[in-house]
Amino acid sequence: MHDDKGFTLLEALVALAIVALMITLSLPMLQSSASGLDLAARQAETELRHAQATAVRTNAPVDVMIDTGTGRIGREHIATVQPPVTLALTTTSDQQRTRSAGTIRFFPDGGSTGGGLALVQDGHHVEVLVDWLTGRVSLEK
Repeated sequence: MHDDKGFTLLEALVALAIVALMITLSLPMLQSSASGLDLAARQAETELRHAQATAVRTNAPVDVMIDTGTGRIGREHIATVQPPVTLALTTTSDQQRTRSAGTIRFFPDGGSTGGGLALVQDGHHVEVLVDWLTGRVSLEK
């Protein structure tokens, strides 16, 4: 005698296994474009937060150089954002050094000149923003 419920349950389990396998195989392809962008944004965020902490700790201004042409971000140990991630810097006019490079300065009181860094890859967009009053660094997707 054939149990229809058991067979239907088996079919459902096989179908779910196939769907799970398809999702597992396609997930790395979906994440690969965003993961490089997220990594670059986190590196920029970390560098800016470290600069703010250093300015407060040393009681001296700290500049973070950002060169959108070369993809370099940082002070002493510069991180480099690799293509296909592109950068766009927003900073004050007195912090703009060249057409493609400028700085965001952090002050001993924790504040900053403010600004931001937009990172773009394959239509995905992440911004690392620096509040001028508090120097707070945040990520916006």
